[in-house]
Amino acid sequence: MTSPAARRLLRALVIVSLSAMVLAATWTWGVNPVRNWLDQRDEIVELEARLAEVQASNEALQADIELLRTDAEIERIARRDLGLVYPGEEAYAIDLPAAVVGAG
Repeated sequence: MTSPAARRLLRALVIVSLSAMVLAATWTWGVNPVRNWLDQRDEIVELEARLAEVQASNEALQADIELLRTDAEIERIARRDLGLVYPGEEAYAIDLPAAVVGAG
């Protein structure tokens, strides 16, 4: 038969082993998934903010596209960039020195 001291030691080892198993199970099925869930929640918030930025940019670009489809905008760009003039209009080109252009 075993001595009372050996039984106490065995009982203590069983309790420590069970405690370690409970701790490992809690970590595996409790703490890790919660931490992963929190990380994913933070990532979702960041991605939603980025999505809002991209959607705002897309809306602005869509407005630019709609503007570029109008005859008035096409004419304005042609006059500004290509020097478009209609018959009967006079066009003047002023060639400024580089020093004056750089100062403005």
